[in-house]
Amino acid sequence: METKIGKVREYGQRPRNIVLVHGGPGAWGEMRPVALQLAKTNGVIEPFQTGITLHSEIEELRTQIEKYADQPVILVGFSWGAWLVGLVAAKYPELVEKIILVSSGPLDKRYVDQMRQTRKERLECLPAKEKGRMKEIESILKDDKKEKTDEILNEYGSLMGMIDSYSRRSDIEPTTERAQMEIYERIWPEADKMRRMGELLAKFATIKCPVVSIHGDYDPHPADGVRIPLEHTDTNFKQIIIKRAGHKIWEENYGEKPFYDALFNEIS
Repeated sequence: METKIGKVREYGQRPRNIVLVHGGPGAWGEMRPVALQLAKTNGVIEPFQTGITLHSEIEELRTQIEKYADQPVILVGFSWGAWLVGLVAAKYPELVEKIILVSSGPLDKRYVDQMRQTRKERLECLPAKEKGRMKEIESILKDDKKEKTDEILNEYGSLMGMIDSYSRRSDIEPTTERAQMEIYERIWPEADKMRRMGELLAKFATIKCPVVSIHGDYDPHPADGVRIPLEHTDTNFKQIIIKRAGHKIWEENYGEKPFYDALFNEIS
């Protein structure tokens, strides 16, 4: 039975030592399908992050873990959430048994141009209507004088999903929560700067627990942008590549089963 306590959803029975962290920043609720699958045999919490600084998001997740989870936990972070779980593991190693990075963004700035070029090429392959709207939204997001709403961020995420997917299932139910534009606008520039300055990778290099990357081979975020930087550190790291899968692997026709097989194996 699922209950909702403040900004944390609980699934399954105790011990609840699996923590699923959403992407975005500010993409509340998108890990719910994964939580429902894992809760068949595991206790899970799905926290929502509300902080508007990187420090506050780290501390908020720490507090959520301490209050609602049974430590040490396995932190499973998706996309931006992969960075956040790494930062928490680096700062609070006593709370964390393992971290699993699902579709993480590249940890080194050298891979960002590759990601942008891939998305640019795929954008040109979209139908004219969607391509036009995507470019319109991107223009709004870059213009400080334009109003940026939660609805625009949600629409942008839906269109980006068309670019980022290899073969998306047709029966996906949209999340009931709206992505939070304020959180995205406040957190992302700070996190991106941390990557550009090399601070993100430096933090990851201090992580003591095992680090597992699960990554789709069609994800525009290059898997090498996670693997190669971490293989040059002392991190206990391994990467699992899911064939014919894009960014949100559990929503993919070909990626869903091998994704869950890999995830259940890593948390068992």
